[in-house]
Amino acid sequence: MAKTSSVEKNNRRRKLADQYAAKRTALKAIIMDQSKP
Repeated sequence: MAKTSSVEKNNRRRKLADQYAAKRTALKAIIMDQSKP
């Protein structure tokens, strides 16, 4: 069984990923835009 600290750290990572998901998708759209050099 995983350590409690490992589980908590993973939960924190998921929370941060959810928190910044919109910003990340916006930045990915800019990166993938082929119209700009």
